[in-house]
Amino acid sequence: VLGFVFRRHDRAIAAYLSDCKRVHPEDLKKLSGIETLIIGTPCRRSHPTHMSLEEGLRFSEKLAAKRTFFTHLSHDFGHVQTQKSLPPNRFLAYDGLSFDCDL
Repeated sequence: VLGFVFRRHDRAIAAYLSDCKRVHPEDLKKLSGIETLIIGTPCRRSHPTHMSLEEGLRFSEKLAAKRTFFTHLSHDFGHVQTQKSLPPNRFLAYDGLSFDCDL
């Protein structure tokens, strides 16, 4: 599965990674310090082809993402309860979500 990275000059503005379990080390460099990360984390438990929410949180921290949205969530997530447990600038996505990117 391909991911999408939106850049302006040397700035990594946003990235969308769906159905992702690992990212190649060279691509990690391209994502480092990303302003907005959108990543699919459909499961609470470890999965062979997708990051769990915990893995997604660690990945977001590793990249030093300024803000992260977790998407493709399964029924395992109670939205309000889970959102309250997340660190600052980490959010569960929802239908109809929109946000601005500083281009």
